[in-house]
Amino acid sequence: MNPNFISDTRGYFLSLSTTEIDRLHSFRKKGKWINSAKDFQRVTGVSNKWMNLYAPYFKFPNYKYPSTKKGIPVKKNDLNTASVAELDFIKGIGKVLANRIIKYRQRINGYSTLDQLEEVYGLDAHVVEAIKEQFTIVQKSKIKKLDMNRASLFQLVEIPYLSKSEARRMISLRTEKGKISWDHLKAIKGFDSLKIKRLTLYLF
Repeated sequence: MNPNFISDTRGYFLSLSTTEIDRLHSFRKKGKWINSAKDFQRVTGVSNKWMNLYAPYFKFPNYKYPSTKKGIPVKKNDLNTASVAELDFIKGIGKVLANRIIKYRQRINGYSTLDQLEEVYGLDAHVVEAIKEQFTIVQKSKIKKLDMNRASLFQLVEIPYLSKSEARRMISLRTEKGKISWDHLKAIKGFDSLKIKRLTLYLF
């Protein structure tokens, strides 16, 4: 994996803390790049134990990334309006995967973050990174947020990240507590920090 492209989702599965992920993303937003495992540890502050576990899997291109933004920036296309033909142009994506990306976009009412590409079946990490280099999110997803304390079962099951049984458990907890918050949801089995983060796109 190229550590320059570790997303919130991947960072979660790599046991990175939110602080460590935020440090990485803050560094990258400045137009800077990580060119070695040593750079990664310096930027994120991860422990030697973490480095021993995961650094052996780091892969960097043969060339050095520029340390700062220089020259003319590459104009990126909008992932939320991308066509099959535009996606098919990227190496590693054929018409089948391009259609799958668009179908998933429709299912979640538009991509809110590029990290959601990791949820598309069949897209490996290298392809996701290639998409991120070519696309960004310009047109925001058309999601009308629901009040988690008022949403009906029917409304909750329409959310892509909730199963019917999970929606029922939410309503059961809401009935028990009278009113629930994000902290209450952490008590429900299967509601980890990543799932709750995705639900914040649809609920308040």
